[in-house]
Amino acid sequence: GRQTAAGLVGKKVVDLTHKKMEGDLGVVLRGLPFGVSELDIIKFFKSVTVPSENIHIIKYKSGQCTGLAYVQLGTQEEIEKALLMDRNHIGSRYIEVVESNSSIHHKLDRNAKFGRTPIELARMVGRIQLRGRGG
Repeated sequence: GRQTAAGLVGKKVVDLTHKKMEGDLGVVLRGLPFGVSELDIIKFFKSVTVPSENIHIIKYKSGQCTGLAYVQLGTQEEIEKALLMDRNHIGSRYIEVVESNSSIHHKLDRNAKFGRTPIELARMVGRIQLRGRGG
């Protein structure tokens, strides 16, 4: 009996956060080339219209790109479309796309300014697996 109650509570919480997070929805891109621009990311998401002000390339204090970017999206449907672009390429690099929210974006931003490594930053993004070649 206890497990079911916990399961239900968990489910309710998720539903509520989803409602609350409208406008707070987005995806994180990982594996970006260091010279990536907002335009590259707009072209990458062919099926989703992303205004450039919704693209936040995570940079170190030095201004160098960490290989990560947070892209703010308006609806769950846009997120589904964006996730279909997972493993597509920008230049010669394949890009991982994972669902995220703006609190992750702020956390990444803060930690990049502290000089965290790309791997440490990637670990903060929930479901991104760190894979070797051919994984």
